[in-house]
Amino acid sequence: FNEAVTVTDTKYTLAQLNAISKAGTIELSNASVALSGPVDDLAVLNDIDNYAGAITVTGDYNLNKLETIDGFTTGKINVANKSVALSGNADELAAMLPNLAGYKGAVTVLNAPTVAQLKAINNATAGSITLEDQSGDLSGSASDILAAFKGIKSYEGDIKVTGTDYKLADLKAINAITEGNLTVVSPIALTGTAKDLVAALKGVDDYNEDVTVTGSYTVADLESLDDEIGTGSIILANKNVALTGEFDDIEDALSNVTGYTGAIKLTDSSISAADLKA
Repeated sequence: FNEAVTVTDTKYTLAQLNAISKAGTIELSNASVALSGPVDDLAVLNDIDNYAGAITVTGDYNLNKLETIDGFTTGKINVANKSVALSGNADELAAMLPNLAGYKGAVTVLNAPTVAQLKAINNATAGSITLEDQSGDLSGSASDILAAFKGIKSYEGDIKVTGTDYKLADLKAINAITEGNLTVVSPIALTGTAKDLVAALKGVDDYNEDVTVTGSYTVADLESLDDEIGTGSIILANKNVALTGEFDDIEDALSNVTGYTGAIKLTDSSISAADLKA
């Protein structure tokens, strides 16, 4: 016996559908009844073309099984155990996890994600995120990059910040994340303490914008900033901070500074008159 069976009830259970399926193909008069059950029992929905109800998955599951179940319905997918760890490729995780309200499991991303994919994954779980492949170059606005890396402490690939909607603190936070190169596509003038500016621009080539240093600073701070700002200038809010160091270091530190008036103490064992004149 393998006839089509039409279920006219306004209420039915997954167990009932599985029992009926042994008799034939199922058609539902009311296809929006919410159903709940383990992955194997939910497989009966694969043969019901018009099912559109919400599904709650009980017990264990993985990403592939969730994707399969998602194909059974046009309704929402829920999981009873929201702490089950999931792993998979970035595009699949980014598509599935936002559908799982309240999900808080650990997630392992197997391939190199984009900023958009990583942001979607991060927004969709309260659990930890592990990146198996950190070789990909990432590009996006500062806010998107920071949202993508919320809770992720480090990244080995290069990061490119696009747009001009960022602050000194944003660049500092992004620079602390990546062990690769940081590129800022559209530099803007920045203001902050020497330590924050150095942390934000560390390793950034050709920032090519002015930076204003507030508070105190050292020769090493100014040298580091000078290396990063390219054609930009260093503006000192306090121009009379005393500096100590060797002649060459101080010369480099002040090469892009105008109007410095502080005392300078040279620590060289010897120095020529020509250097002092310069």
